[in-house]
Amino acid sequence: MGVGSSEPVTRKETDRVSSSKFVCGSSCMQGWRINMEDAHVHLPEIPNLPETSYFSLNEGNITKAFKSTFLQFDAEIRGSVPPNVGSTANVVLIVRNMLFCSNIGDSRTVVSIGGIARDLSEDHKPHSDKEIQRISGAGGFVTNFRVNGGLALSRAFGDFMYKDNGNLPPEKQMVIAVPDVTYLKITNDFEFFVMACDGIWDVMTSQEVVNFVRLRIAANMPPHIICEELMTNCLAPDIKMGGLGCDNMTVMICCFIQHQTYKQLMTKCASPVAVHTFPEYPIAPPLPEGPSTQNAVVYRKSN
Repeated sequence: MGVGSSEPVTRKETDRVSSSKFVCGSSCMQGWRINMEDAHVHLPEIPNLPETSYFSLNEGNITKAFKSTFLQFDAEIRGSVPPNVGSTANVVLIVRNMLFCSNIGDSRTVVSIGGIARDLSEDHKPHSDKEIQRISGAGGFVTNFRVNGGLALSRAFGDFMYKDNGNLPPEKQMVIAVPDVTYLKITNDFEFFVMACDGIWDVMTSQEVVNFVRLRIAANMPPHIICEELMTNCLAPDIKMGGLGCDNMTVMICCFIQHQTYKQLMTKCASPVAVHTFPEYPIAPPLPEGPSTQNAVVYRKSN
């Protein structure tokens, strides 16, 4: 079954994990697609690495480590996968009170800070000015929002048919595996983050997802059940909606407990959202200080 079939595959694979700092849930669903291609990992605690947590969704300093690791992995899989096969990757690493997010592709991580949604990753679509410039410089073009009319992503692992310009290094090809890396300091205003694939973000905005999750945490619903409800909410009732709601879906919700209880987070999420106006920036600057964002700083680095 899949796109074109009479019914979507709605069976969900759901999991939950927790530690003294986090309560996490995840779920994935094939939906209308012929195959399930998403994969995810959550490790709220890592043996022999105290105060370190790792979460990921794949379809000298930490920033440099992410970049070199992504490029090394991409080089290692060359020759072992078909040239038209690739994957996105969205990774969150938490070390003590710092949160790092590394991304290639159109999966996304969003954090709720006092009920305000802040994107921790930028979707890599071919039609953005920065991506068009690199694609054109590598001898490619963008039409119908796709690289050479084919690939709807501008950064990915694999997809080596778009990385075959022998005169250019890996980071200057039409499609690259160089991640954007953001990092921020976790404060008491951090409620949870949502990591999801484009099957969610094509249907709902970041703030809509934060509102959806926050309302259900306030009602004492556990994260793994919220993941299931979010996917059901995004699933198209039929295949006549132009592809929206017809993709594979994977969602991970990680709640910041910080040695407290889920009930205390419920109280936080039941409180009114402070009104803030966040200007739009192509590269996120430090967050403006206010009741819900004081001392929270976001940085973004790219290639």
